[in-house]
Amino acid sequence: SQITYDTQKTHIGKLCEICHEKIRSNCKVLNLKCNHYFHTECWHETLRQHITGGAQTDFVSCPTCRKTYYIYEVV
Repeated sequence: SQITYDTQKTHIGKLCEICHEKIRSNCKVLNLKCNHYFHTECWHETLRQHITGGAQTDFVSCPTCRKTYYIYEVV
């Protein structure tokens, strides 16, 4: 899988790499295979914008390092 969820809460107090807000204990966080992490809601909003923004591609990039993933791998 290209995506995992931070069930151990290891990112608490760090910053989401999309919105740059602190990750709190009640936040859901996901990690991409490239080891960059985001609030789950921020990542889903990024995917929504990519899909509805007219992108004619099956790929999406990590906002931090630009590693490319198939959309179906990271939904």
